[in-house]
Amino acid sequence: MPTWASRPSKALLAVATLLLAGAATDRVAPGYRTAWCRGEASRMYDTNPRHVTTGPLLRARDGSTSVSGMADKGREGLKRFKCRFDRAGGFLGVMATTPDGE
Repeated sequence: MPTWASRPSKALLAVATLLLAGAATDRVAPGYRTAWCRGEASRMYDTNPRHVTTGPLLRARDGSTSVSGMADKGREGLKRFKCRFDRAGGFLGVMATTPDGE
């Protein structure tokens, strides 16, 4: 058996933890939804999360929540978006609200 298999490295454990965390993201706690949104929007717009700002978590009558925000793409301008979560806290996605199609 290879050495790495008998004694997993910290890096291997970190990757496994991330994979398991990704599989267990059915629900995002209310206190983490704005940060989650920032991370997802930064991936969508291919920018650093520090260039993404979000507003407060808003709750709809049906119990779902949303977070609106803006990504600063530098020369490409500001891109507005909205992250949506279902009533159980499941992440539904990032929806672009800037009319340029991004």
